[in-house]
Amino acid sequence: MSGFVALCGLAFVAALCGATGGAHLAGLPGFSRLLRRHALLPSGLAAPAAVAVAGAELAIAAAAVAALAGGDPRLAAAAFAGAAAVGAAFLAYLRRLLASGHTGSCGCTPLASPLTPASFVPAAGLVVTGALGLAAGGAAGGFAALPALPAGAPWSALAAGWGLVLVALVLLLPATAPGRVGEAAA
Repeated sequence: MSGFVALCGLAFVAALCGATGGAHLAGLPGFSRLLRRHALLPSGLAAPAAVAVAGAELAIAAAAVAALAGGDPRLAAAAFAGAAAVGAAFLAYLRRLLASGHTGSCGCTPLASPLTPASFVPAAGLVVTGALGLAAGGAAGGFAALPALPAGAPWSALAAGWGLVLVALVLLLPATAPGRVGEAAA
């Protein structure tokens, strides 16, 4: 069971961080402007923060993909720890953003949506998946004991498939949650 959880979690982390990091990198100027509009960071830090966020997300996604492909088992631990840390940072940022009265887009997912309680789901998903993945690796006696996706048991593909389905739901939820009446995404 711990192998299923770890492989599902790695697929989840790879897809979620890959999608958000790729979108942030592709739209870097717009993401920087959005961070500036949030006014939670000094204006001069918006562009470096945007680059750092995109880079961190893509590095976590790369570690998860490499772990799925049978790379060094420490990459799985790094991916899960990174996902939990980035998710926790995003949760803190979203709480501050909500407390500031901001109602436009948080910019957290590739799908624009107004800031609502559903906006917390992707970040919370990273925290939970990171913690569960680290626990699964520990329960299996270390990540080296888990099968690699291509050479693993048939359930490996099923585990990865579940991770991808969960990412689709987690990314769609904030975009489909109703905002305040008359509110438009920023």
